[in-house]
Amino acid sequence: MRNKGLILIMVVSFLNLFSIVEADLWKKHINSDLADQILCNGSEVWVRPDNGGLVRWDIASGEYTRFYDNRGLPSSDTKDMVYDDMGRLVCVCGKNILRYEDGSFTQLCERPQPAYQQAFTFADGHILMGYGGNVYYGLYYWNGTDWVIMEEFSDYEIFGLAGDPEGGFWASVRKLDEESNEYTASIIHYKDGDMIFYTDIEVIGEDSGGLISMQMVVDSTGIPWVCLHAGVAWFDGVKWQRHNWVDEIDDGLYEVENVARDNDGVIWIAPGYNGGDLRCYDGENWTIQSEYKGEKVLWVTNNQMEVFG
Repeated sequence: MRNKGLILIMVVSFLNLFSIVEADLWKKHINSDLADQILCNGSEVWVRPDNGGLVRWDIASGEYTRFYDNRGLPSSDTKDMVYDDMGRLVCVCGKNILRYEDGSFTQLCERPQPAYQQAFTFADGHILMGYGGNVYYGLYYWNGTDWVIMEEFSDYEIFGLAGDPEGGFWASVRKLDEESNEYTASIIHYKDGDMIFYTDIEVIGEDSGGLISMQMVVDSTGIPWVCLHAGVAWFDGVKWQRHNWVDEIDDGLYEVENVARDNDGVIWIAPGYNGGDLRCYDGENWTIQSEYKGEKVLWVTNNQMEVFG
């Protein structure tokens, strides 16, 4: 998506802070807060706690630093995080966009609209911010001086964004048909001004009811992966593929909360609130995994954040 480390967004429960390090075993970093988002680039782990602020873990030392209101951040009202093309953390904090560099945060700009955005990513050297719902919608990019609205997306609500390492980005969008007063949902690949549309029928095989997904990731080979209400979908370069494990689960529903790619190229998926097993895809087979021993990989289970490296 923006780096070759693993990026994962998931809600997990933590207890008091401590770190357990054993040879050839997982390192467990446990925190008392709910973690709404986690990013890892191989040397550091950023956690966005549910109660605000940010926590930065140093993977080598296991030490952490917490940032919150008037302690390194202008506000504890933190939202999305991404890595830019230089591997620096960029986050939404209150009305501001901040970047972390050399041990501290600096302000890059303010949000383009007062309402909180639905989607946030980094692509083609720019921060992208998408809005969906209420009175604000459309897609903006930061050119280094001002926010510029992308006219191609001015009529769309943006619910998911993922930068493509080969250029451009993928977006999960919907648009209101004024005649029928119904929403149509699409996945769009945008590159160099060209837009390729994939309908909900193409992506998930049926009418989505107006929204395909709010979680997307693009792996380092440029393949987009989309979380679905039942299963996961990915584009193989020709058409969308899907898997939902309907034959393996009692009620036929495996809701996917998050999807990510590790440093070895394996795709990992995590279940949603309905529960389920952690699963991985090696390019040929899906397997159930309770743990994965790859190099400098971040993963999350129901009760702890685990880093192996």
